[in-house]
Amino acid sequence: MRMSSSLHWGGFLILAMVASASVTAQPAGAGFDDLPSAGPAAGRAAPAPPSEPQPPDFSGRHTRASAANDGLRLVLTSRFGSSSSYFWYEARVQRTEDGDGLDIESVEYVFPPVTRQPSVTVRDGAGDFKLVRREFGFYTLTAKVSVRSHYLFGRISTRQVISLSAAVPYPKPLPRAMPAGLGFKLEREATATRSTRFTIRLAGDARQLEQVLEVEYVLHPTFARPIRAVSDRASGFAITDVCWGSFNAYAMLLFADGSRHRAHVRVAALEELTTR
Repeated sequence: MRMSSSLHWGGFLILAMVASASVTAQPAGAGFDDLPSAGPAAGRAAPAPPSEPQPPDFSGRHTRASAANDGLRLVLTSRFGSSSSYFWYEARVQRTEDGDGLDIESVEYVFPPVTRQPSVTVRDGAGDFKLVRREFGFYTLTAKVSVRSHYLFGRISTRQVISLSAAVPYPKPLPRAMPAGLGFKLEREATATRSTRFTIRLAGDARQLEQVLEVEYVLHPTFARPIRAVSDRASGFAITDVCWGSFNAYAMLLFADGSRHRAHVRVAALEELTTR
């Protein structure tokens, strides 16, 4: 009996050691989508891998957008990080004056299916259900807020979901509109695979073109490199790629005097033009 009991406890200790090893073999924050932790970890942010950049300070130079509904407000704040090839944005859900007494249980942030992590749920309300995320493209973010209502002195409670949507703002300030005399030209041609090869280039007054140092394009997030900086003035700061559908592109012009100007380009696929 003693030998059997010893074997039993020895096997239990071996299993416990194996389980502990299997848990510690996965370091916290191993995936970039876990930065910072947005799960039910009571707001504890998982440390980022050393090779990944840290989010910037959103209290400085930034761009903000918001949307309000049923006593709640979704606030999006974005700014570029150490590289202009990607940007960071911060999402928060706040109560307005009309929703001061709302009991928020959790917030599910829903992204387009093409993003790295289509859905993230945040349960920590201490920081306005904050989510910080790094992205390469722009889209509309939806926040599904789970709100609990209590009746009969808290004995009965119901849950409802309030949806808020806002477009992720361009993180750079836009001081002035596109200067007169400059504009973007869109060239398109069909390919053998029924896709559209397009080229976007800057055209206009030669003297103004000489003042342009760089053009940064922001394409749809489904592109492999949605943000591209071009400094080749001889080509008209042109980019060429292939698309399967229509999308909105944005261009930021950097001038020699340090000013920036934003432009919008609608890239319509040839397939869409022929079917309308």
